[in-house]
Amino acid sequence: MTAITQTSKIEFANSLRGVAVLLVLLCHYVMVFNALKAGYVNFPPLTDYPFPWANTINHSFPFAYINLGQFAVALFFLVSGLVIPNSAASLGKYKNGRAAFMVGRLLRIWPTYAVGLLISVTALWFNSHINSADFYMPFSRVASNISLFRDWVGQPQFDGVVWTLEIETKFYLFVLLFWSAIGKGRLYPIVAICIAALLASPNGATFEQTIQPTVTASNFIWTLPYILYMTIGVVFNYHLRGIISTKALLLIAAVMYGVFTITAKVQGLYEAVPISYGSTLLLFGFLYFFAREWTGGPIIRFYSQISFPLYASHAAFGYTGMAYMVSLGANPYGALLAQIIFSTGIAWAIHIAIEVPTHKAGKLLGKKLITSRKSVPVSAQV
Repeated sequence: MTAITQTSKIEFANSLRGVAVLLVLLCHYVMVFNALKAGYVNFPPLTDYPFPWANTINHSFPFAYINLGQFAVALFFLVSGLVIPNSAASLGKYKNGRAAFMVGRLLRIWPTYAVGLLISVTALWFNSHINSADFYMPFSRVASNISLFRDWVGQPQFDGVVWTLEIETKFYLFVLLFWSAIGKGRLYPIVAICIAALLASPNGATFEQTIQPTVTASNFIWTLPYILYMTIGVVFNYHLRGIISTKALLLIAAVMYGVFTITAKVQGLYEAVPISYGSTLLLFGFLYFFAREWTGGPIIRFYSQISFPLYASHAAFGYTGMAYMVSLGANPYGALLAQIIFSTGIAWAIHIAIEVPTHKAGKLLGKKLITSRKSVPVSAQV
């Protein structure tokens, strides 16, 4: 087996972020907006569907079995599962490695998402203002969503995307819990998450069910099947680092997907989840083995750069923007094109003004932590 160092750049993983965010736009701006009949919150729906052909596609093979939004989200999950363990491998030898990882993730995710969420709040305010409706958005709701621990306190989500970032955040906690083991390529964290997901699934919930007057155990365990799925990416990482064989990778991934399917069914997740996530896994595996240097071309590379700010800011902003343009008499296709341009421009601005500088700051602070006098390699400690 040929080992590939953890610093090797796998082009396809970065490119898949661009593919995923474009699929999310297609799902939300076409499929979902069509289902809403161009209406959103206070905007009244149209009599007819703005994109009637979307109804036909939704009931045609393979879209009748594969949810594009879930397919795209699963791509994000597997990419994170593949790349995040590299941090545990490279930082794990330092005393302050965990702290460096946490600082890096904090500045990588939270500032960009906070700006994206504020854009969503502004869009919802505009939605209410233009329709002469009351606007109610308490600070506690905004703060809980920005924290990415909204589910733990039972607050409602309102931007349509925070639930996936909550799963991502809990995956970081999983990596921190098994920091040394993941850094060394051990398999017992894989076994642990499989068992935990199976045991918790009868008491689990969907993310919508975490909005309850009383916080219950389901608020804390609903993410486990998704974390399990993300951890399939960790197994790919082990193979990438030359720790396990190809045969072991295929066997473990198949077993983990089987466990994920069982937990998804027991927990009552969306009916299309197993097929959508399974299709994503097949695509991911194909590119991993046969097209690791696939870049997707300039458009995919561009959208991969802005994938996170676009994902974080597009939903409420897009639905409101398109609904407003349609309410003024705009052609739905013109509104769609204009909104994609607006959303892309906003995402690029967030990328330049917020994401890039805060990401760099996280790297610099992390580097300072692991190069401080007190942070010596663990192997050198007596």
